[in-house]
Amino acid sequence: MTTPNRPKTGRFVWNDCLTTDVKRATAFYTELFNWKVEQFPVGGGTYNMIKLGNEGLGGIEAQKAPGAPSAWLPYLGVENVDAWVKQVTAAKGTVVVAPTLISKEVGRFAVVADPQGAVIAGYESAQGFNYPEPTGMPATGTFCWYELMTTDLDGATEFYKSLTGWGSKDMDMGPMGTYRIVSRGDLDTAGLCKLQPNWGNRAYWLSYVKVDNVDESNTRATKLGATTLVPPTDIPNVGRFAIIADPTGAPIAFFKGQQS
Repeated sequence: MTTPNRPKTGRFVWNDCLTTDVKRATAFYTELFNWKVEQFPVGGGTYNMIKLGNEGLGGIEAQKAPGAPSAWLPYLGVENVDAWVKQVTAAKGTVVVAPTLISKEVGRFAVVADPQGAVIAGYESAQGFNYPEPTGMPATGTFCWYELMTTDLDGATEFYKSLTGWGSKDMDMGPMGTYRIVSRGDLDTAGLCKLQPNWGNRAYWLSYVKVDNVDESNTRATKLGATTLVPPTDIPNVGRFAIIADPTGAPIAFFKGQQS
């Protein structure tokens, strides 16, 4: 049952790996996680859908933006993608991919960049967002958290609040500065933090995957050709995480909570 205290939109609903080498990325992720990739017909072509069992999690597609690096692209559920794009431009964001029909059965999407340059997508479902949200702890191998690495914490916060109505609260992370948690009603949804020198030189959204053992996943990933960006690290009273760049350069993170 959908919780009435949570807006239906402003929720992360999908993830695409936009990569410079689809074959290499597919081999890496299917070996690293218990994922399979199936070709799904859409719009007269095919889409490489990531599945865990029978559940669709995202896709692996060629990076088509000229000169753009490999990256994971998270999608937010929106009521109306055209109206959402107008909100983005009014808040000084830019449109990367204009509202586009995937198919009549699936829905429409657009890709935008926030004022600091982090890229994110909006998805308008053809079926609406009336389906129940997941309950309990995320399953191993599923996306469990999202983090914005930004060059302007306050500016980014105001931008996303204007699009989603997210609430926010701050956590003091010591030398790392302020960690800002944004929420949809009573549900923590994502974290926003100032980009650190060893995390790259551009603002970006980082997707986290739930794993059973962060250290083992990190070791396995490096053996498969990934680069460690942040080694396995404890978050006091929260859990343990690590950040890697896959063999094509796309950053992604592992997470294991204390209670999971």
